[in-house]
Amino acid sequence: MIFLLIAGTATPAFLLAASGTFRLACLVIMWTLTVTAAAIRLAWMSAPELAAGSTFVGLGWVAVLALPGVWTRAGVAAGLLMLAGALLYTAGALCYHRRRPDPTRPCSATTRSSTLTSAPPQRASTSRSRYFSPAKADIGRP
Repeated sequence: MIFLLIAGTATPAFLLAASGTFRLACLVIMWTLTVTAAAIRLAWMSAPELAAGSTFVGLGWVAVLALPGVWTRAGVAAGLLMLAGALLYTAGALCYHRRRPDPTRPCSATTRSSTLTSAPPQRASTSRSRYFSPAKADIGRP
């Protein structure tokens, strides 16, 4: 279910950036909202699209509470990547809600691309591993 994926994406941001009771409070609030939203969605499958979409976007923006900690502990680049992912996710949700671009036309790639491109910045901003290692790049070179 999408709620679990959204909360699962935000969890590393809280674990890496927040500390103490603030981290625990944010994680408890986020996962409580996630379980509640999933239960409501399962019980009320015919909920209005605006209500369901607002829940998705609202839950995704809960991760913004971790942004100051990401900014100070992981750096400006990680904070900007996290913010860019949130903005792209919101833009994709708005395009989906408005049905513009029209999904039946070939230019519908814009909607899918704005939603799909929001995941890499979110993951990159919370990742502790490096994507490029100079030591690995030199393997096999004379």
